[in-house]
Amino acid sequence: MKHLILLKDLTEDRTGLPTVIEPTRAQSPAHVRLMASDLRLSDIGQGSGQTDVPYLANIRMTLSARLLGGNEGLSLASQGIALSIRLDEWLRTPFTLDAGQLVVASGLTLDGEAACHAAEQQASTFERLVEDESSDESRLFQFREDWTFTMTLRVIRTHNPPRLQQVAQT
Repeated sequence: MKHLILLKDLTEDRTGLPTVIEPTRAQSPAHVRLMASDLRLSDIGQGSGQTDVPYLANIRMTLSARLLGGNEGLSLASQGIALSIRLDEWLRTPFTLDAGQLVVASGLTLDGEAACHAAEQQASTFERLVEDESSDESRLFQFREDWTFTMTLRVIRTHNPPRLQQVAQT
């Protein structure tokens, strides 16, 4: 879906980190993961004489930013705080993505504009990756910050009613 690609590109631009869309096995010491889930359709209602059926599709998005490294000289803590500030500043302000109109199936079209809104920070944590103090990796920590927000798209189901002549014959 083109809206997810636009969101991925915008996330990379805003965070300066490589971004992947779930599901994926991709890993990196510093990256952002985007996950779409929990799609809910709500009927907008038809106007008189309208044959198309419009819906709003609300998709729950999760953004998970992750940094991996040691904290010598407070390096990881500083990077985590800077990333947290950038995410908060960006996600708390509603924004739109314009992908142009997309036909996703016969008679089913996504309107070009998606509104991203209702962002909430879910977690912001540091954790040690390896508990074994004798391991070289015992100095590695992971900073992880998770956000959820809603991406709202307008979905149009095109209905071509049969011609009156066809109805009369049945």
